[in-house]
Amino acid sequence: MLANLLWPMFPPLFLVLLPFRVFYTYRLANLIRIGYAPIWVVGMFIPFVDLLLLFLLARESSALMRERGFQVGFFGADIDAIRAALDAT
Repeated sequence: MLANLLWPMFPPLFLVLLPFRVFYTYRLANLIRIGYAPIWVVGMFIPFVDLLLLFLLARESSALMRERGFQVGFFGADIDAIRAALDAT
């Protein structure tokens, strides 16, 4: 999100971060099965729409984590609880 705010001032920063944003948006949209993942990736190239898409992805992934029994706060779920659940299976 920071890259969206800074890209008019620092275009190289936007270009450096773009591949990571595209990769992780595709991966997260595909994992939580929120829709057709390439459409989400295309949305990452539209200014301000990408902020909305990131918000929606975060909300859906948090809901999925809560559904699976993890406590999710503002900064995400507790990684130790996730590791303990993975080790138990």
